[in-house]
Amino acid sequence: MSRIKEYRPFFIILLITAAVWWGASMTDVHSYDVEVPVELTDIDTIRYAVIERDTALLLQLQQSGFAALGRTLNHRQVKPIAVSMAGTSGFYRAVPVNAQMEHIMAQLQFKGVVDALPLQDSLTLRLSERKSKTYVPKLANVEFAFAAGVGLHGVPQITPERVTLYGSEASLAQIAELQVAPASIANIQSSQTFTLPIEPVWEQFPDVRASVAEVQVQVPVASYTEKTLRVPIQLRDTAGASNIRLYPAQVEVTFWVTPKDLTRLEASNVVAEAVYDPAKDQLPVALKQFPSFARVKQINPSEVHYVVIQ
Repeated sequence: MSRIKEYRPFFIILLITAAVWWGASMTDVHSYDVEVPVELTDIDTIRYAVIERDTALLLQLQQSGFAALGRTLNHRQVKPIAVSMAGTSGFYRAVPVNAQMEHIMAQLQFKGVVDALPLQDSLTLRLSERKSKTYVPKLANVEFAFAAGVGLHGVPQITPERVTLYGSEASLAQIAELQVAPASIANIQSSQTFTLPIEPVWEQFPDVRASVAEVQVQVPVASYTEKTLRVPIQLRDTAGASNIRLYPAQVEVTFWVTPKDLTRLEASNVVAEAVYDPAKDQLPVALKQFPSFARVKQINPSEVHYVVIQ
């Protein structure tokens, strides 16, 4: 017991010295290497397929001793650091790490980092260009319904006019056309632009990408007024009958026209026709010619009787 008491001051001095040394070492800056996950961004994966890319960045971090101890015990970089490839071009691309260090430092999740030094010069990316094929999207399955007194004035316009698909030659060869997805738009009262999706047929092919997945459809609309004209029927005789009379010999055709075009529409601009068919009791009447600015509402009667005079 007396011997323990004799060495007690020595043990106390030793413990105090160790504590001072440990505290001093914890305030020192320590360096260690760490591999940080990286996500390369701003890559045109529509036109290019990624063949190879760097997924990690090797850094030498400088931290205070306490922060370094905390890292050793329980801390690691969980969220990948985003590094932009904007400004690079070609199939093999590299971005200098030194130029990105300020951006990288702002994203580090380690605490107490005094400085970070890159242990590699660049982050690299290797691409392969996809084949391309251009399509004109079609509106075959889109229906437009208009409010009373208005109607389509012209042809709906699609923007962009062309859509490009990128992928392997074999996959693109199996895609014959692109269509705007089926839609029904009701009660259109004025000229409007609608955003409509394209049917994503390319999703059947894992290697194919589309330049756009939707289009803008501009529907031109105008107010319409009705105008009815009496139009003589021209008979087209393909059977060689000598003398045929139609009853009635005229039809009433009702058009929709804009107010400014109302006076331009005259019976002389319209040609109604019936084709003689001896197998039929009545002959359908169709309009062979009428102005493009007018829309046909109805033809009355739509069929006429005939008599063959011997």
